[in-house]
Amino acid sequence: MSSPHGPRVLLVTNLYPVQADPARGIFVARQMRAVSEVLRRPVEVVVVGKTGAGGLLRSRRAVAEAIKQAAPDVLHVYYGLSGAALPFRSRRPVVVTLCGSDVLRWRVWRDAKGFLEYVVSIATAQRARAVLVQSAAIRDALPSGRLRGRIEVLATGTDTKLFRPEDRSTCRRRLGWDLRQHVVLFGAAPERAIKRYELAVAACRLLADRFALPVSLRALGGVWPDTVPTYLNAADCLLITSDWEAGPIVFTEALACGVPVVTVPVGYATQAGWPPEYVRVAARTPDALAAALADLLRNAPAHERPSDLALPTEAEYAARLVEVYERVA
Repeated sequence: MSSPHGPRVLLVTNLYPVQADPARGIFVARQMRAVSEVLRRPVEVVVVGKTGAGGLLRSRRAVAEAIKQAAPDVLHVYYGLSGAALPFRSRRPVVVTLCGSDVLRWRVWRDAKGFLEYVVSIATAQRARAVLVQSAAIRDALPSGRLRGRIEVLATGTDTKLFRPEDRSTCRRRLGWDLRQHVVLFGAAPERAIKRYELAVAACRLLADRFALPVSLRALGGVWPDTVPTYLNAADCLLITSDWEAGPIVFTEALACGVPVVTVPVGYATQAGWPPEYVRVAARTPDALAAALADLLRNAPAHERPSDLALPTEAEYAARLVEVYERVA
């Protein structure tokens, strides 16, 4: 008689909320909650790396102990570098999700850390029975056609009940923002170098000087995860200026809230099919971004979720991921 539960899954990741940083990898935690509901058993989690178990040897010991205790049917490595913590001799089937910086940092920055992440991520992908990516941007950055042919694109699910349109004025009052001024929201912490905050600042300065459209540039740094929908709905648009992205997830969260996006051509923005009145893709220069912002602010779409917007929900994402687990288990 078959078990009423799905396969036992052990998640190995350095991208997960911890007490010192509850916003880190919050989307992974949300996804795993949805997966646990589909499986009808909890996904066991080992957080590795400096935010979790510690260095390489400690992380490997933590994963080995978790395998011994949980006896998983599948090991899911979320973020390629986390694959370094897998025991060499484990024969449990591996699923790996490549997330962005683990592959793309080396392609763009060519630094030592990026090279290490890239090498470990590719080695983990070669070892895995299933390789998942958030968008085609990561698949296309992989080094061989054979590996790219094994990739499954599984876009991150969006909690469309949490991320939904709300009255802009009400949200601004909650945050203490000026009701009369245009607000451009930078979708990350300004100190994260990959996100290129200085480019957002330059674009908004040009927006005021050249297009006579002064704006207040706000940022999502240090924001509690459950308040992100309030920040999105309070803004006139989201601005993405990153050097690379797999998504980012805030791109789809903004659209789910009916908030338009101006972005450089990274991640999701390189895919076709987004509602054109809600998404402007511009070159990575202050001039191009300022012009796109001016066009969007002067021709703002309705603050409502686009009727033709097709976003996978967290439940749909979880169901597809469980199908992958069952296939490789």
